[in-house]
Amino acid sequence: MKLKTKFKQKETAIVEEGKKSAGIKSWPEDDRPREKLLKNGEHTLSNSELLAILLRSGVKGQSAIDLAREILQKFKTFRNLSHTDLVQWKEFKGLGQAKIAQIKAAIEIGRRFREDEVKENQPRSGTVLGEGSILFLF
Repeated sequence: MKLKTKFKQKETAIVEEGKKSAGIKSWPEDDRPREKLLKNGEHTLSNSELLAILLRSGVKGQSAIDLAREILQKFKTFRNLSHTDLVQWKEFKGLGQAKIAQIKAAIEIGRRFREDEVKENQPRSGTVLGEGSILFLF
């Protein structure tokens, strides 16, 4: 039986190969997505870690990170996630309508943020545009 170790040397978690990982609570604090975000900033997290924070918990034998990875493996991008319906989520154990709604709401917030950002950068009517501004618009 092969064993592999993961995490920092002080608090080593041993996971049997082929089995799902231990819950995130058993991980060293610096490796937990929520704590990592608060300590180092959201830009330091992977897509799986960000999604795991929204999921909040996994299911028996599968951490929120494992579940997030599985979801992203199927849908590939957050943009693809936003264009899904409940039927496409049925294969994921432990995901009910509430968690799916949370994920889709977070993605929509991001989309609206980006939309506002684009609107703020557009010139107002009557503004004289320079050469660089015209290129920016295209």
